[in-house]
Amino acid sequence: MSKRLKITFAILVAAALVLRLVFFWISVSLVQPTADESIAQLQAEQVMRGDFPALMLGQPYLFPVESYIAAPLAPLLPNNAFGARLIPALLQLAAVVVALYILVRMFRDRPPWLAGLLLLFPSAYLLMMQAAYALPGYSGLLLLSALAILVAILPRHGTGNPGLMAALAGLFAGLSFASHMLAIPFMVSVGIYVCLGTNWRTAWRNTLHFVPALFVGLLPYLVAKWRIPGAHAAVTQQHGLAEAWSRLWSPAIKWTLNTGMGIRTTPFPDGAAINFDFLSPSLFGGIWAAIIIAVVLLRAVSFVQRTLRNRWPSLETIDVFAGIAVITLASFVFGKRADSKSYRYLLPLVWSFPFLIAYIYRVTPKVLRAIPIAFIVLLAGWNVAASSLLMRQWQAPGFDVEEAAAADLLPVLDRLQAADIHHCVASYGTAYRINYQSGGDVMAGQPMNERFPGWHLPYKAEVDAASPVAYVLTDTVRFLTPAIFDRHLRTMGIASEREACGDYVIYTHFRELTPRPDEQAVPAASISLDASHNPDDLDKLTDGDDYNRWSTQHYQEDGMWVRVTLEEPVVLSRLRVGYGNYFHDHAPEMAVIVTTPTGETETITGITGQLDKFAFENDRPVYGGPARQTIALPEVEAEAIALHITRPHPKRAWTLCELELLRKAIDED
Repeated sequence: MSKRLKITFAILVAAALVLRLVFFWISVSLVQPTADESIAQLQAEQVMRGDFPALMLGQPYLFPVESYIAAPLAPLLPNNAFGARLIPALLQLAAVVVALYILVRMFRDRPPWLAGLLLLFPSAYLLMMQAAYALPGYSGLLLLSALAILVAILPRHGTGNPGLMAALAGLFAGLSFASHMLAIPFMVSVGIYVCLGTNWRTAWRNTLHFVPALFVGLLPYLVAKWRIPGAHAAVTQQHGLAEAWSRLWSPAIKWTLNTGMGIRTTPFPDGAAINFDFLSPSLFGGIWAAIIIAVVLLRAVSFVQRTLRNRWPSLETIDVFAGIAVITLASFVFGKRADSKSYRYLLPLVWSFPFLIAYIYRVTPKVLRAIPIAFIVLLAGWNVAASSLLMRQWQAPGFDVEEAAAADLLPVLDRLQAADIHHCVASYGTAYRINYQSGGDVMAGQPMNERFPGWHLPYKAEVDAASPVAYVLTDTVRFLTPAIFDRHLRTMGIASEREACGDYVIYTHFRELTPRPDEQAVPAASISLDASHNPDDLDKLTDGDDYNRWSTQHYQEDGMWVRVTLEEPVVLSRLRVGYGNYFHDHAPEMAVIVTTPTGETETITGITGQLDKFAFENDRPVYGGPARQTIALPEVEAEAIALHITRPHPKRAWTLCELELLRKAIDED
């Protein structure tokens, strides 16, 4: 390398570093840590306490590899945006360094420095992920995958022990997949490259080292699948072939890939994209598709020729990146969770693109190389311009609220501290931020698992058992907003003190508007049950198991009934109907018939499937229990009470889990 080229390269590296530092500083100065970032840091603290989580908090997938990496520094870092983003930004920077080194090793005789521009100055979207926002899983994914590629190719370039490098490639590939399932393109491509080797001897040696190490790397994923039922299942649903094919151009290439490549910009990951009128999505989508197709076809021809010549199938380094591109697109179009805004799902392809364009530059005849050179320079220049525009968007007033959903929490924490409240309920976008930014002084739990219904939740049990407990809600994040909570309070007849605090509302001092008298449950031993259908299983309705179900085992019909007969007449106050996890099998409309000792009846009609919004326990609303419905009863002495279907669902059996009768508490005096 000439002295002039070295100086030029050093200037470009310095400029790329400054660009990242500026974006990093803007982000940590103006946008507080988000829920996902807070989770990663909370789990780093967990690791330091001796806990070893296999999954992200409250989620059925993602091994928190970055939390393990950050754990030693967690006690030293502040509980703010700087502390949350520093380690991921350093990991992303390391991934860029590794990628540059891979580029040098691939084209060792004449490195394509121009293609390195796209590693130094990536798309605005990729730069945001590298420097400004620490979305969990992605910094570990890119660094581990880059390391897997590097150690896989080193023996072909005369560096490193081949067996050891194959083992390290397997370990890094497995860990990257455990960190995020989006690593499958890296894992598969590296695995094929290593295990094929260059002949049968190297293939056998590499496979013997790669596969066991891959298994070790996959252990966090395998342990989660084994020990936690349902782990990863929520993110593996697939489209059929016809539907997947229809998604390849739109949204995958035309909209999603264009945003990932920076031709469209989005202010925040997975947000709405902004089009630039002078940049045609169809044109650039066609360019990306043409580059990928050209590389794949050229490499396919080379593969066949090399196989015939050597009498053994083998891959070269560029084939790894061609495989990453194809598998990434296939994973996107088949995955049901991927849509036009899932730009991060194409991140492996976006990250790999500089290697594809480097290859195109290399195979282009010299007389035509001005074309890829001009394209690379213009694209790198556009990336810098678009990144500058994006940084200005991050500095716009209200960005933290409107785009990042990370409104200022500090006034809330100050108010809770002043009120000596150390436990609260908040939705997903707020709860983990409170735990992290308060440094553990306030424990917050979600009302229920709002992103993955039914999945277990951290902190909830401790919050539900504590007192006093506040609700901290906001319109800046989805799920339980103040308007929804206010409606629930009105429906359930609950009042509270409501205090606005910046972009949040703090609810405290809950009370019933019409206090109910003390109640007691009628013992199950003092009642008997009968039903129009399947009477043999009725004991499930009084076994105390909120999820053990009784069903008619027939489609609902008008007049189906369940009757409770009391051992002795009692003045009842309410009937609780438990649906467990089977509310979808409720009857659209029911009636309750209360029979007195004289044979007279009182009927409540028009009872729809209106679930209780929450349980009112420990003087506050508690969400997240089994689905149930409470029906007020007339204050008459009851000998029996029957629940009838008056408007059936013709395609559902009638399913109930519990029936509980409540009476006014008996004065022991």
